[in-house]
Amino acid sequence: LSNIGYEAYSITDLMTKIGLKSRPKFFSRYIQPALQAGLVEMTIPEKPNSRLQKYRLTVSGVELKSQLEKNREQDNEHIREQVGIQVGEQVNKLLSNIGYEAYSITDLMTKIGLKNRPKFFSRYIQPALQAGLVEMTIPEKPNSRLQKYRLTVSGVELKRQLIKP
Repeated sequence: LSNIGYEAYSITDLMTKIGLKSRPKFFSRYIQPALQAGLVEMTIPEKPNSRLQKYRLTVSGVELKSQLEKNREQDNEHIREQVGIQVGEQVNKLLSNIGYEAYSITDLMTKIGLKNRPKFFSRYIQPALQAGLVEMTIPEKPNSRLQKYRLTVSGVELKRQLIKP
């Protein structure tokens, strides 16, 4: 909700605004729950699969969005207080270079320009995990070859603060 305005958007526009690429996952993880919760509505409800279909906030969605915007500054201050002391230069660099999707450790190392995996994990990933800024996609299997890392809500908020002018 916080990434979208009050006008109607196509799925592609919404995905671009949020920074996601997988259309089926986007619909099932974001659009469907928002539709079911009554926060978003279709512009052409009688033709849900129309290529011209767009989505817009409902009255409930607008109310929630404005409430979130009011609370954002308070939340940002709270996050700065809780995390600011614990977050070092490496974690700031990680957050600045990571997008809003899940990345393998190799992808993250390439984005930052590092090659030493053990040092990267201990200096970048572990502190970010401990600070609650990054989470594993498969937490029950931390050593899985398929393991990826993504930003948490706190990580997204701190990233937004880092990229503000």
